[in-house]
Amino acid sequence: MAAQTKYYSYETDMLVKITETSSKLIGTTANLKANTWICLRDLLYGCMLPSGNDAAYTLAETIGYFILAAEKYRNTDHFASIEKMDLTGENTSVYVNEFIKSMNLKADELELIQTRFSNPHGLQNAMNVSSAKDVLLLCLQATKNRTFRHVMNS
Repeated sequence: MAAQTKYYSYETDMLVKITETSSKLIGTTANLKANTWICLRDLLYGCMLPSGNDAAYTLAETIGYFILAAEKYRNTDHFASIEKMDLTGENTSVYVNEFIKSMNLKADELELIQTRFSNPHGLQNAMNVSSAKDVLLLCLQATKNRTFRHVMNS
């Protein structure tokens, strides 16, 4: 009998190594330290509970990597059993930009017409804009996600 492959998702214990860039973000943080490991699920908590800019940036690096890599490895099992993600030493700004592009596509899909994202953490930036109505619509959409609800209720 063939060994079963464990598939990972944002709800799992996949480990992510914290980059120097993430660890140096200003504002509120989850206090992440460069070159340490954290599971993806805990990054969600670090992003949402203390509003950790470092956790949000690390999530953007990781998810952006997967978005770009999915295009490269289309129709393969390339991601089937990734247990650790180490992006230290890479130019992760490419991944973060891909994540931001994905955020803006999702905003368009949800018809958040007054929303434009320019960074993954929400630190003030003239290009990062939204409206109260769009924030409400985004929150209503987010609460449909089981993992989001679980973290929110913690």
